[in-house]
Amino acid sequence: MKNKEIEKLKLTKEEYNLYSKEISDLEDKLGKYTKKLGDMRGNDFTESGEVTQLNNEIIMLKNTIKGKKIMLNNAIIIEKTFGDDQMDINDIAKITLKRENVNPREILVKLSGSEFNVEDGIIGISLNSPIGKAIHGKKVGDEYTAITGESQIINGEILEIRKNKVKANNDSVQKKLQ
Repeated sequence: MKNKEIEKLKLTKEEYNLYSKEISDLEDKLGKYTKKLGDMRGNDFTESGEVTQLNNEIIMLKNTIKGKKIMLNNAIIIEKTFGDDQMDINDIAKITLKRENVNPREILVKLSGSEFNVEDGIIGISLNSPIGKAIHGKKVGDEYTAITGESQIINGEILEIRKNKVKANNDSVQKKLQ
């Protein structure tokens, strides 16, 4: 049986730096908790509920840090790779979203490295997600198919692409894409 290669997480440089800072902050917190635990034990605290709770928090922090470090070690930093007519990282597009037994709808999406969020009516789609992978590199008029983790098939079409050179609010994006 072949070993399945771990898929690389795609992050923008900014996202990579944010994750790195988050790890650093968690490590600082871990250091403070570890010192506090040592002080508590040095002051002859018995294994009280407070000590047990702090010990559990230290274990959770260590696991969180380990997981985030593994994620970053398996990440690649992505840059814009496509031309002005293709969907690329940080671009905003109006796409159709069609699922079985659901009325099709048009949505605004912003393709990002790893973020899943909604900001000013624009849905952040991670390049690592099925839809993100399906629309990356597409042109206006291209159709796409994505299969979600629940084996749901999503089809759609790229209706319009706007290169996101500056952060725009929803009103300006809506006007541009209508």
